[in-house]
Amino acid sequence: MYKFNSLNSTWTPVSDFTANGVERGSGCSALAINPSNPDLIFFAFEGQTWDVNNLIKKKLWKTTDGGTNWSDITNNLPVNYLGISGIALGPLNSDKVWVSFNGISRDDNKTPPYDGRLRVMYSDNGGLTWTDYSDNLIPLPINTIVYEKGSDDGLYVGTDVGVFYTNNKIYETEGWICFSEGLPVSIVTDLEINYKINRIRASTFGRGIWGSDLYCSGEYDLELPYNGDYYYGSNFYEAEHDISSNDIILGGQTFPPQVVYRAGDEVHLMEGFHAEVGSDFHAYIHGCDTPGSSFRMANSNGPGTFIGDNDYKPEIERDQTELTNFGIYPNPNLGTFTINWSTGIKEVFAYDLIGNLVYSKKQLSENRTEMDLSAYGAGTYIVKVLGKNDEMKVEKVVVY
Repeated sequence: MYKFNSLNSTWTPVSDFTANGVERGSGCSALAINPSNPDLIFFAFEGQTWDVNNLIKKKLWKTTDGGTNWSDITNNLPVNYLGISGIALGPLNSDKVWVSFNGISRDDNKTPPYDGRLRVMYSDNGGLTWTDYSDNLIPLPINTIVYEKGSDDGLYVGTDVGVFYTNNKIYETEGWICFSEGLPVSIVTDLEINYKINRIRASTFGRGIWGSDLYCSGEYDLELPYNGDYYYGSNFYEAEHDISSNDIILGGQTFPPQVVYRAGDEVHLMEGFHAEVGSDFHAYIHGCDTPGSSFRMANSNGPGTFIGDNDYKPEIERDQTELTNFGIYPNPNLGTFTINWSTGIKEVFAYDLIGNLVYSKKQLSENRTEMDLSAYGAGTYIVKVLGKNDEMKVEKVVVY
């Protein structure tokens, strides 16, 4: 394995697996680098995990220091006769790992002996232990696996007959579901997600390349009222349109719960919403089927409320029911548009989809203002408007 230095255009080795007992001539079948920690790398070799004499082959390796030291974690995979076809890593939790296999597990004590288990294995401790993650997955080889960033551990796999999908909530009740509407029955050889346009692409054997919108939760609006309890567990909430919440996120724990809101249009944090000091709360605005960086988040780090962009304002409670008679028009537009808010406008900010501030107007005292983003090109922008009483409104504006 080698890494490339872009400064001097050279490659340098970061591994010598043959010195550790790996067979010469073995090729790489999967490579995964954790997006939040580039020193955490998983590397797999092709071929079955066990040889014909049931002797362990060293097939799956892990490094936590960028390749200086590697650990063989093959022994911890309770899989035989199968070869590793893909590795998926959780970007926010470096301990989450999924490994897919290019065959079907055999159990000679069952009829039929090929029972469809163990095509996807999951570890929540970085590969120390593994559990089967193949519930309701069609009993065929898995050729590729991909993790959708910014999702509730959303996973897509390509099989010999199409694409299947799951996430944390779906897996609890249904396991894997078919995600092949419109796709001809064919061998899916690879899957890639284009976050710029928020679509997944599938390459096939003999049927070309196909594309689809990403999975959507089916919730249009989602209300999360406070029910008298703190959040003690980790939760992911997604809605195609709006999320409204006045809940309380617990902090100050050794392992605080991770709570994530993802909305297509707006996140309304109502009066009473509170993210305590030491909490792990994330919220962001992006539809599952609209272009842009759907996995960009902004985090809370203390008491206060989050409004749905990259600004965090402590100790302010905002009742979103007061945000009346607000409008941005026309939308979409050619770059110029009008913002109207009957309760008064104090400041306006426009961000691109990777969070860069591109335009602002401050110290306003009016109910109507004009914006001009034509100099910044076509695309989707996040417009944040601060009202005279420090209430906020956030909208997506499309410039074409």
